[in-house]
Amino acid sequence: MTYVIRIAIVALILFFLAAGVSAFSISEITYTVGDDGNGIVNMQYQLNGTETLQYDLITKALDLKSIGKAELEKALSREVVVNSITPESVQLTVYDMATVDQSQITTPSFTYVPVESLVDPNLLWIVQKFDINFIPHVSTVVFPDGYKESFSDAQTIPGITHTVSST
Repeated sequence: MTYVIRIAIVALILFFLAAGVSAFSISEITYTVGDDGNGIVNMQYQLNGTETLQYDLITKALDLKSIGKAELEKALSREVVVNSITPESVQLTVYDMATVDQSQITTPSFTYVPVESLVDPNLLWIVQKFDINFIPHVSTVVFPDGYKESFSDAQTIPGITHTVSST
């Protein structure tokens, strides 16, 4: 266990003793598909001041940027670039996120993985203590013509085939 992780764990324990526990969850993920099949993924989560501090401590113990990139690449079987990551949002570019055949665009189906599978077993207590949940409350897929489909609290997002209307 690295020195930084030990410091983060001790800080988390002290913090929870003083401030109590709160939850971390993703409020919304929007997958915006381009005409070329590439996509932009915007993930939003809302944190209060206490949760922002907790998030800062978690990011000291976990490399969320690398974990998110790797897990999304595994889930989508596509190359992913992390554009930005902040305590409020993450923005990613996903190459070849959808298949384009003339005016028909098809997105892949995928399943969100439970956060427990992303962390070292020695750090699992952090996930349990924070009540971390990576399944978004709302997942929305947006196509180039503005057509969209949304899913609430869905662990699996189905593949969607949409014929893009010309404008």
